[in-house]
Amino acid sequence: MSKEKNEWDTYWQAADADGEVFVGEKGEKNNVLKSYWTDIFSAFSKDDLIVDIASGAGSIYRSIDYSAFDHLYAVDASKPALASLKRDLSSINIIEQDISEPILGLSKIKRIVSQFGIEYGGVASFEAAIGQIDNGGSIHTVSHIEDSTIQTKQKHQLSGIALLHDSRFFSVSKLCVRSIFDNDKAEIDKHTLQFRAIEPNVRGFSNQHPQTLTAHILNAFQQMMQRLSRFDKEEVLLWLDESEQQSFTIKKRGEAIVGAALNQEKIDRIEKLCERNNFTAFEAKNVYGDAQTQPIGVAISAKKSV
Repeated sequence: MSKEKNEWDTYWQAADADGEVFVGEKGEKNNVLKSYWTDIFSAFSKDDLIVDIASGAGSIYRSIDYSAFDHLYAVDASKPALASLKRDLSSINIIEQDISEPILGLSKIKRIVSQFGIEYGGVASFEAAIGQIDNGGSIHTVSHIEDSTIQTKQKHQLSGIALLHDSRFFSVSKLCVRSIFDNDKAEIDKHTLQFRAIEPNVRGFSNQHPQTLTAHILNAFQQMMQRLSRFDKEEVLLWLDESEQQSFTIKKRGEAIVGAALNQEKIDRIEKLCERNNFTAFEAKNVYGDAQTQPIGVAISAKKSV
């Protein structure tokens, strides 16, 4: 878990604003999620002890009037994520810990919520959460699900990055740049031919998936090459090095998102956990965005008997 924690720490340190998961077609935040949580919290009492598992920087609490509740907690393994949350939502209590373990120091939890978070700890995280909910309480989560819009975009992202790596795009590009700045005609000819062999496949993918990192890198690199006289060699090579490193970072995050997705087998296991812990009214329902035919994720809810 420590390796994954370090990767998410890196993400949160670099994330813009609240680090919200973008689910709209053009990267906009989806109002469906805001409406979902507004409806869920409208049934909660002001005095309920409410815990957001794998809170990140507080997407759920930012979606509601959090000042209407007296006992809000956020649990996450990432210190930078919690720091971002605490900076903007100072009244919320934060707990830094592994989300797959029972929450330390809390008892009689009335409500547990999570948005694109708890599933990263696997079914074990659901089991730990369900086991701490007090009689009459409930759990409400929105999680990644196989074949959702987010999963599709991440798979495109991963396919594009794999194409860059497998084709040796970065190493060949660096060789082209070095030979051009060194004015070595033989090397220029050699590496230009190598790049021309790679470029059509990368261009075809980029045209098909223009929102991917692959498309951004290809377009930016070719624009840079067209204006090469404005740059020095080390500047271009540094940009390529940083772009390559960015591709590895986004690859790791994409793999985590894809790996976390719930499928029917996992949902069935969660339902059985709820049944064994005296929960009723279990529901797993896909959540859709405006005019979307693919779900954003799956909303899971259940109530513990009094």
